[in-house]
Amino acid sequence: MSALATVNSPLAQPDVFPYVVADIGGTNARWGLVTGVDSAGNYCIESIQTFANAQHPKFEDSLAAYLESLQGVDVARVCVALAGPVLGDRIDMTNINWSFSIREVEEAFGLRKLLIVNDFTALAYATSALGEADVIRVKPGTQKNAPRAIIGPGTGLGMATLVPLAGRWLPLSGEGGHTAFAPCGEEELALCKVLQQQIGYVSKEALLSGAGIARIYAGLAEVRGLDVAAKTAADISGAAVRGDDPLAVDTLHLFCRVMGSAAADLALTVGALGGVYLGGGILPKIREFFLASQFVECFCSKAVMTHYVEDIPVFLIVADEPALIGAAALLAEHS
Repeated sequence: MSALATVNSPLAQPDVFPYVVADIGGTNARWGLVTGVDSAGNYCIESIQTFANAQHPKFEDSLAAYLESLQGVDVARVCVALAGPVLGDRIDMTNINWSFSIREVEEAFGLRKLLIVNDFTALAYATSALGEADVIRVKPGTQKNAPRAIIGPGTGLGMATLVPLAGRWLPLSGEGGHTAFAPCGEEELALCKVLQQQIGYVSKEALLSGAGIARIYAGLAEVRGLDVAAKTAADISGAAVRGDDPLAVDTLHLFCRVMGSAAADLALTVGALGGVYLGGGILPKIREFFLASQFVECFCSKAVMTHYVEDIPVFLIVADEPALIGAAALLAEHS
């Protein structure tokens, strides 16, 4: 399997290839081999494989399994985009019990470079090169040469910013998914109270994630006095899309409304007049439901700042392997 990454980088030199890139979330690790850059400046990413994180007790085990699958290909450089903050040599992932030292892994595997970045830092960098076919325009607006906001729900809720700087792009990571959920309307307030009783602090990620969908479903049932069986996020989403479970439909609608408000919060915070890009693993799977939801209405509902967000375009990323594309470009620059 291969992917073409439309990222033009004059810093990508032939002697750095091949190198390995990865996108690691709380559930899966997606690995690929970057073999070169074609004449159009596209990174060629081949041998793409996905490993369930539950298969491997440690990050090193996942890396070793992928390198072994390459059957002797000599790899000296690796870039890993992962879910969680990158604050130094010691990496502690947020939604999986993996912890490791970058320096120790470099030494153990004989690597010249192990670059670790936040997964949404890589996704942010990839947006600078996405073409029209790689995104769906969710909301119209005027795209300016200004910061871009990237947000997306999956196992967790990722956020990042991409800032134009002297003709280049500077990706900035953050942990905005753990900022507080701001309920809108009586039912969201009631749901928030239920969640506070269950988990204490209610972050945006507490709702805008796979676990969050299940949490909303059970919470709405409690608010409404309904007796329902527990369901997984996939079951709830599937039932909502099919329309055969009214509570599931309401759950996913609330999820989309909260998504709209959270995306606009990020846009206001970073001044994202360059647009908002929606990533993560959930939204593409519920694409039609999401596009018909109240996301845009809630995105634009910002009181005195409504005029500010109304002209910000919003895009849903549908490109194959966008985080791998960003990781490939970032490692090429660091090389």
